Amino acid sequence: MFAAGDAVDLGDGMTIGAIARQLPWLRSTLIALAGGRAIETRKPYAPWPRGRSPLAVPLGPKRGASFLIFFTAGPFLTRVLKGRDVLIGKYRRLLRQS
Repeated sequence: MFAAGDAVDLGDGMTIGAIARQLPWLRSTLIALAGGRAIETRKPYAPWPRGRSPLAVPLGPKRGASFLIFFTAGPFLTRVLKGRDVLIGKYRRLLRQS
C-alpha cells in the first residue's frame, strides 16, 4: 500500500525543503488511516510543479544564491532567508533531533 524512501518519486527535489512539505502531509495521512479513514478520502500529496521549487544555496556566511520561483536572488536575500544558523535549528526541531 505504501512505498517509502528512494522507491518513491513524488516529483519534489530531494531537499530538506521538500521534506518539510512532505512530513506534515504524511503524518496527517497516517493518523487518519490509523483512525479508520480510507486512503481514498485523503487529498493526494501535491509536489511543487516540475522545475518550480524554490532552492537556496548558501556558500558560507556571506555568499550564495536562491531560486525563488519567479526570480533568482543574490547573496543578501539568501543570507536573510537562511538566517544566522542556515536554518539548521529549524530543521533539527522538525526532525526531532534537538
